[in-house]
Amino acid sequence: MSKREYRPEIECPLMKELIYIHQCSMIVDVCEEIFIESTIPFSCILKDSNWKEKCRGCKYHELEYV
Repeated sequence: MSKREYRPEIECPLMKELIYIHQCSMIVDVCEEIFIESTIPFSCILKDSNWKEKCRGCKYHELEYV
């Protein structure tokens, strides 16, 4: 995906609500094991056993931030 500007909030399929783009970035980093799960900003995500699959399937997963 090419770099472009995005709104500061995006729809998160895991949270089923708008979250800030930097929160999305942290969730993706945990999903990709860059950070450990205890750093995830929303612990409720971890209750879903398929959260990583859902995160990887999201259109924002490979977003390049400007």
